[in-house]
Amino acid sequence: MSATLGGLLKDYRLQYNISQLEVALALGWKETSRLSRIEQGKIFKPTRELLERIMDAMKLKEEEKNQLLYIGNYLPTRKEIEKIQKFTLPMIEKWPYPATVFDFTERVILNNQVLFKLYKVNKKQQKDIHKYNPYLLELIYDPNFILNKNKNKKFIQNRREYLREDLAHYIFEQKSRQKDKWFLDLIKKMTNNSLFLAVWEEVTQSKKPTCPITLPIKEAFNPDTDLRLNTYLFKVILNLDPRFFILFYIPTDKETLKYFNQ
Repeated sequence: MSATLGGLLKDYRLQYNISQLEVALALGWKETSRLSRIEQGKIFKPTRELLERIMDAMKLKEEEKNQLLYIGNYLPTRKEIEKIQKFTLPMIEKWPYPATVFDFTERVILNNQVLFKLYKVNKKQQKDIHKYNPYLLELIYDPNFILNKNKNKKFIQNRREYLREDLAHYIFEQKSRQKDKWFLDLIKKMTNNSLFLAVWEEVTQSKKPTCPITLPIKEAFNPDTDLRLNTYLFKVILNLDPRFFILFYIPTDKETLKYFNQ
């Protein structure tokens, strides 16, 4: 399969033995040049409305449409988010450890109750997160976020290192989307946060290469006992719609396992 929107669109068209002329006529176009330019990448990114019309004309399956929306970096709609929330809720609530559903921009789509309990998120905050889907960056750099209130010097040092690695990885992951409006708006908004601005400058000015293929370890403290909790983060992309993925937390030591199993 092709790695570009136009290339994948062409792959599907050929797979179903549909000519450019058939698609053009179904769209009410008199000739095929417009579709040809899209397939060749000469029209960088058609509007979502136009892409939807093309996909409908080709009678693509839902999974195929979602793959095109993912390759084209089209943001999920509210309706699509709610569908994924309904689909993944039973999955993450059965998981005995923290779990979060994200879209490709790392907006928080859904958290399970284990994670909310760990970070002491109240019911109103839970409802707001699932309704408004803030970016993860907005949450983890919020001065009121419980991990940002920990005064342990060693923890602060370790967390700062984690924030640097996490942001470097995020920038790498969003490399093809850094000119998109949502990304520019997010970074502009986040630069009003002093902690984020400091970490951003450290990361963007660093000459240390980013290693994108890692299984990060997340470290946190239980707010009640100051117990250090260590977990692997395991990422699962949804086949139904690859614009979404689930991040499962997995304990790395006996103490963390005991905490979540009590």
